[in-house]
Amino acid sequence: MSGIDYSNAEFWAKAPEWAGAVVSAYSSDGDRFYFVEEFGGISRRQEVGSIDRGEIADMIIPGNVWRLVAERPQAWTGAGLPPVGTVCELRCKTGGWGIATVKYISPTVCAWLWSAQPEDVECCEEVHKMEFRPIRTPEQIAAEKKEADILRIWDLINISKAQAKALYDSGLRFMDDPGNG
Repeated sequence: MSGIDYSNAEFWAKAPEWAGAVVSAYSSDGDRFYFVEEFGGISRRQEVGSIDRGEIADMIIPGNVWRLVAERPQAWTGAGLPPVGTVCELRCKTGGWGIATVKYISPTVCAWLWSAQPEDVECCEEVHKMEFRPIRTPEQIAAEKKEADILRIWDLINISKAQAKALYDSGLRFMDDPGNG
């Protein structure tokens, strides 16, 4: 079991939904590894690799040697730098946003893999020249487009922003310039 990367998203994708950590339990047969809801106290557990549903285990009984191996990684919310393995949107300050997988990151440098067509491209840049954000949902993208369209109406027609929003909500749209593809 020591060869398993417990920080890997693929490992946790196979874990039970309720599992919050992996622990090892020492026994005369050697270490056994379990998914647990939480480390310490009384928690549901399921042996790693087992398809059996979890059982209740008391991790505070004297004589049992429980060791925390790893906690389930929490999703990156956009605060701070994204952890290695995060799929996010990023851009260098002079370019556009793109979807990438972070391969290495430190306070000074980031290496990532662009999810580009026809093949992925590896890149590296100084962190202070970059911006990161979680991948936006279709609803977020639609809301941003709506706001941009309302601002365009407001900018082109000499009306209040509330009136521009009312025009948008009533169906006013601009035809895209056919010359822009």
